[in-house]
Amino acid sequence: MDIEQRAVGLPQGITLSCRLAGKKDAGRRIVFLHGFPEGAFIWDDMMLALAGEAFCVAPNLRGYERSSAPHDVQAYRAKHLVADLEALVRWTGAPVDVLVAHDWGGGVAWNFAALRPNLVRHLLIVNSPANPTGGVTPKAEVDRLVAGLVRFPRVAVMSDEIYDQMTYDGAEFVPM
Repeated sequence: MDIEQRAVGLPQGITLSCRLAGKKDAGRRIVFLHGFPEGAFIWDDMMLALAGEAFCVAPNLRGYERSSAPHDVQAYRAKHLVADLEALVRWTGAPVDVLVAHDWGGGVAWNFAALRPNLVRHLLIVNSPANPTGGVTPKAEVDRLVAGLVRFPRVAVMSDEIYDQMTYDGAEFVPM
């Protein structure tokens, strides 16, 4: 199985350059979000490993690779990135079974899970602290967000073997 590159147009006028693996009708859907300064390609090996069991999508977020790159810095606020992710998840056949995110993508994923918990079944964050609102909020709002996050029925722990496969150096995965 190969990685397919596809431009996915979103209703808000943004196009995300995505890397895809597996069949869209596979039953399971996994979305992978990259960090900074990486791109969607960092997930290729993981997507190929899972493509027999799931439809895997790794978008290049706004401003990366061939995805839309609005000039206005306000266009990169979390609410817009969450809206992009929501539209992409709906394109896959929402809800997504697993949302996997690293670094900057983790911040987007935390916000997405807090604001759209009905669109993601499991959340796996690799190397990104939890701050689903991006700032200080009233205690009642924090309690509501935490209650929403706790609903995820499984906590994923990455094995040393998988971590070794994901160690990144330049454009190559290098086993440690």
